[in-house]
Amino acid sequence: MGTQPPGQRRAVFLNRDGTLNVETRREGQACLEDALCQAGERHGGNPTGAGLIAPPLISLLLPTRKRPARAQRFLQSVLETARYPEQVEIVLYADDDDPASHALACGGLDVVRIIGPQQSMGAYNSACLARARGDVIMLVNDDAVMRTHGWDEALLQLDAAIPDRIYLAYGDDQFKGRKLCTFPILSRRTCEVLLRPFHPAYRGAFIDYHLMDIFKRLEQSGPKRIFYLPAIVIEHLHYRAGKAAIDETYSARGRFDDDMLFAGLATVRAASLRLLANAIAGDATAPQTLPAFRPMGRPSSPFHAVWLFARIFLLDRELPKAWRIFLCWWFTARYMARLITRYSPRLASGMNSRARIRGYFQRARRTWRREFSKREHS
Repeated sequence: MGTQPPGQRRAVFLNRDGTLNVETRREGQACLEDALCQAGERHGGNPTGAGLIAPPLISLLLPTRKRPARAQRFLQSVLETARYPEQVEIVLYADDDDPASHALACGGLDVVRIIGPQQSMGAYNSACLARARGDVIMLVNDDAVMRTHGWDEALLQLDAAIPDRIYLAYGDDQFKGRKLCTFPILSRRTCEVLLRPFHPAYRGAFIDYHLMDIFKRLEQSGPKRIFYLPAIVIEHLHYRAGKAAIDETYSARGRFDDDMLFAGLATVRAASLRLLANAIAGDATAPQTLPAFRPMGRPSSPFHAVWLFARIFLLDRELPKAWRIFLCWWFTARYMARLITRYSPRLASGMNSRARIRGYFQRARRTWRREFSKREHS
């Protein structure tokens, strides 16, 4: 293994196509300076980069509730891993009945605190987005930890490498991995084009699936704008991954509460596809609107669930075939799991409670992943 020239450090950088590469600090510095300069131009700064004055380039949106220690741990991990922490801001939302989180701060980081009423997860993130000043927006949780040094450089380079800045990126959360953008990364322009990227209807889940679904629709129509960045690790220390104890915040969320919200927002995702496609095509004359959200009731029976989810997901030809099959199967399975845990306690106890049920569905998911992988590589 060769030695590095004096004064240089190894770091992670992105190729033009969004894949990760390892370069020396000096080689990567030119890419970073170009990204900073472009950001300055977008904000009316000096295009030469001299004396550049621009808002923070990366905004991390962090809703938190009654977890001050975990939120502080996350802030510290951002400070310790960012190459340019002065170019990162944290926009934090804490409920007004959570005084322990009102003074969260981290020396060396710009932390913008929003104190307000308890809301849905979509409303939390929307409120944070309204206060954010960055060119790159990333959704994060208080049960996450940044693990990769120089992650901010990689994101800036990805943003600079895509001329129209329409993309969805995500790192490895060490739990869902490639299959889900647990911590979505979007450009400010993408957020503006989508109008409501974090729909306020979502109470606690599915924002990641919502965004993934929109960009899979875009990918099905042609442009590939989903970038998985496995060398950027943002570890999700979730209790279901066995990395944390279940607490009040986890317990307060109904696991199946948002299922029908996701199903009902299919028309919004279809309209969001058209917004992205028009932006990529440069069509400024196309209507910039989203349909109103219409709540959808739960299926009345297992047969109704199979029919409903097949109609919503399986027959939606804007989606890739493997994704359609997955959504139809997964939401039907979730409906059945809800019936088991809510209406059949004796059957649930016979399956050794939630742990046994979870194991059953994890095995089913692994089977689906193998089939999905075969389809993707065929």
